Amino acid sequence: MTDEASTLNPPGPPGRSGTWPMWAFWCALAALLCVVFREAMMDLYANFTRSGSYYTHGFIIPFVSGYFVWRDRKALRELPRAPSAWAYVLLAGAFLLVLLSDLLGFRIFSELAIPLTAAGLILAFLGPRHAGLLWFPLLFLFFMIPV
Repeated sequence: MTDEASTLNPPGPPGRSGTWPMWAFWCALAALLCVVFREAMMDLYANFTRSGSYYTHGFIIPFVSGYFVWRDRKALRELPRAPSAWAYVLLAGAFLLVLLSDLLGFRIFSELAIPLTAAGLILAFLGPRHAGLLWFPLLFLFFMIPV
């Protein structure tokens, strides 16, 4: 069975039939990402709000990237979804960076993993054609990371 509804809804908990509602899946994914990137986000916030910081522009970078995605929304909607298995390689690399960041104490690794995770999620849920169309907004996210 390869219809779109069965591939997008993860299986329900044991002992219950059916699938999770989509909003529950996305909320669980968002909560997981908040836990994984908590330290990186706190460090980014500290860098953005530091007195005399050169990185105060960091707050607007995600919104500018979001604008570029919104601008191409019609073209994105027309592309067929074709999830790629390469997404798992990219996501594993991003989470390895987060792990190295925690072990070595270099927050820059976990901050670099944020745009890589976004690219991996786009590949996992939408496919390489969507990622190809979104290459600029994804790369633009690197401007929010302090050097």
